[in-house]
Amino acid sequence: MPRTVFHKQLFFISFIGVSLLLSGCASTPPSPPPGDIRFTDKPEIRLNVASVEVEQSFRPSRNAHSVTNLRVSPAQALRNWVEDRLHASGSKNTLKVEIRDASVTSRALPREGGFAANFKVQQAEEVKARLEVTLRLYTGDTMASATVDAMATQSSTIPENASVLKREEIFHALVTDLMEKMDAELERGIGQYMAPYTQ
Repeated sequence: MPRTVFHKQLFFISFIGVSLLLSGCASTPPSPPPGDIRFTDKPEIRLNVASVEVEQSFRPSRNAHSVTNLRVSPAQALRNWVEDRLHASGSKNTLKVEIRDASVTSRALPREGGFAANFKVQQAEEVKARLEVTLRLYTGDTMASATVDAMATQSSTIPENASVLKREEIFHALVTDLMEKMDAELERGIGQYMAPYTQ
């Protein structure tokens, strides 16, 4: 009789262990990769222009510190901003948006020394993003009637044990924070220098 009770208890404990393991696996699905960076939650900036054109004079560097394989680059995020926020509501005039810099760079960070450093996760890389943009509004003349210059920078670090997904999340947050600054700078500049052409 005691042996039968022991077998029942052993089976019950094993059943609970397997159930907890399966429930734990089911409750922690892998995180999806970061999505696009859009600005549809912000109000449109209506401009008295017939068209908005985006030009990119910036060319990504090919040196070892340049980061180019991003899911959403600063240049693409800026193009999304133009599409989501700038609205051409006029019958004439042209707004040209020039992307002058949209670089992302990375550099290795020095490791901390000492015995205690072996027991902590260290930051392995520092990543920096820089975005420079110029808006020029033409009313038909060769000279721009209004100009807005804006620049924003953002930096972050990547820990040495970061997975591929974690790295994507860090770069996505880097560009998102960069665009928050650029959004504020461009909105302020348009309000200051292009107010006669806003509606």
